[in-house]
Amino acid sequence: MKIYQVRAPKGKLKYSDEHVHYTLDGTEHYVWRKVQSQINNFEEELNIQTPLTFETSKCKFENLDNHDWLKTDFRLPIMSKTLVSKMLELYPLKHKIYPAVISDSKDQSNQNHDFVAFYLLESFDCVDWNKTELVEQGGQKYFDYQKAFYRNDLTYPPIFKIKGMSINLTHYVSESNIAALEVNGITAFEYQEPVGEN
Repeated sequence: MKIYQVRAPKGKLKYSDEHVHYTLDGTEHYVWRKVQSQINNFEEELNIQTPLTFETSKCKFENLDNHDWLKTDFRLPIMSKTLVSKMLELYPLKHKIYPAVISDSKDQSNQNHDFVAFYLLESFDCVDWNKTELVEQGGQKYFDYQKAFYRNDLTYPPIFKIKGMSINLTHYVSESNIAALEVNGITAFEYQEPVGEN
């Protein structure tokens, strides 16, 4: 089984460009290292203020509705409520959502309430440990997801995190689900190069 890391479509944006910018980034109200650690450990509650507040950066306010997954400087995916609903119709993901408000940087009275921060609260046990060998480096063995074997006998969620990873910030889609996602109108993922041994 091959799997694909997925992220918000970058389009013509540069690496450092964001569709929308989190307004509390870099302030005492948002310590991203702490929040990142909480996400990495699947803690139920995060040290963030809600609703999350963003303002447009490289995306024009009137074009927000053309996106289902926004590229941001926040540590959770900022997805449209429509996208989250479609994923949950396919599979009962254990998750939490945080409401988000996106303001027009040119006119703060213009606000969009159609997006949320999507927090996936569990990882998915999909590694075939009978075939996957740990990689040794510097005298220590560790799990390399790119060289792992993934099970073919499972029903994969539409989006998941890999159980066994030391860092749980990235999201994945199985090759078996790509066609089903597109049939159900889920086209908001930018797929990276597939990984996994055959």
